[in-house]
Amino acid sequence: VKDLSQSKYDRTFRICNEGHSLGNALSSVIRTQNGVKFCGYAIPHPTNDFFELKIIMDPEKGITSKEALVKGLQDLKESTSLMKSKFS
Repeated sequence: VKDLSQSKYDRTFRICNEGHSLGNALSSVIRTQNGVKFCGYAIPHPTNDFFELKIIMDPEKGITSKEALVKGLQDLKESTSLMKSKFS
């Protein structure tokens, strides 16, 4: 993960060696968090092996974009572990 921004509440992260599967799932999970004003991802070019995830948070909530990313990854991991245990 590379942080491409300077602002605490408006950041773009580059997630390497991943594509649409993780980008879509992660952005969907993050959008459910309190204080998220925007979350979306893009793969700049089809030959790239990374996606860029933009997270804009409401500064009044006091949650930074980096904190939202970490929580999103944790929530996604919990969800996939639960699904794996129920369906395997």
